[in-house]
Amino acid sequence: MAESTRRSGATLGALMMAYAQSLEHAGKVSAAANRAAIRRHIEEPWPALWARPASELELDDLLPILSRMVRGKKLREGSKIRSYLRAAYAAAIAAKQDAAAPDALRALNVSRNPARDLATLDSGQPRDRVLSVAELRAYWRRIETIPGRQGALLRFHLLTGGQRIAQLIRLQWSDHAHDADTGTASVRLLDIKGRRRLPRVHLVPLLPRMAMDFATLRGDGDGPHLFSLTAGKTPATYDELRGIMGPVVANMVAAGELASPCTPGDLRRTVETRLAALGMSEEIRGHLQSHGLSGVQKRHYKFFEYDAEKRAAVEALFELLTGAGATVVPMRNGMSR
Repeated sequence: MAESTRRSGATLGALMMAYAQSLEHAGKVSAAANRAAIRRHIEEPWPALWARPASELELDDLLPILSRMVRGKKLREGSKIRSYLRAAYAAAIAAKQDAAAPDALRALNVSRNPARDLATLDSGQPRDRVLSVAELRAYWRRIETIPGRQGALLRFHLLTGGQRIAQLIRLQWSDHAHDADTGTASVRLLDIKGRRRLPRVHLVPLLPRMAMDFATLRGDGDGPHLFSLTAGKTPATYDELRGIMGPVVANMVAAGELASPCTPGDLRRTVETRLAALGMSEEIRGHLQSHGLSGVQKRHYKFFEYDAEKRAAVEALFELLTGAGATVVPMRNGMSR
């Protein structure tokens, strides 16, 4: 009887709500949005599944959740729900061995993750949103004044050339270097994208004006993570960055400063496009953003090469953002307007 009672309470719904609660307790910016999405896409359309024991579910039980979203062409939301399901099960499993984990997760007694093998969702549609120079400058003006770590993260992301969030998340303070002789600074990213077995070291130059933001990010904490909202205790996540960026973008659209919403990926694409318009070569842009370097010759380049060129690129980007003397080369499709 006791076992039956325990199982009736250890439902998929209980698992997902315990996971959402753990995000809130951890102070995650995206926690409220995560909870709302879970209710909208799992609890409301699948009440019977929501009430079933989480430990008894199989992959086939969870797949219809995502299939419904694919049919509704909600691929981005579907990817998030897939991520939440995988993360919730993983958190419950880890809680059994972690004394600091929430009791609500540990009490579910989950020992396997049926969501682990849910395939990724791909829209198959090329993403080609590129901000105009006016839009990019307006975005900079917005984030330039955002205080605290939230503003520091947005500025860090843009001023380093729109680096991939997955790489920024892995940054630790030991990856930050300052050369006292030259007064220059950089961060060392480890690029594991593609088929390479060992990560490629990718040095990104830092502008002097970023020193204040780095001090804000570090605060008085001694945690190891650089790209963090918690003084280094934990790294910021992609969803957290989107949670910070979202209101900025929404306000810009409402104010007529953006023609349509944009994402971190759109900013990365915009940086490359705008640097091209400033006359930066494809090779320099590739070295700054760590892409297009899979050729035999490029694969073995020394990571300290192209430092001057990359530094010139981020300086040119900053001048473009602030309107301080950057000359934009008109592009055939009119994107530079």
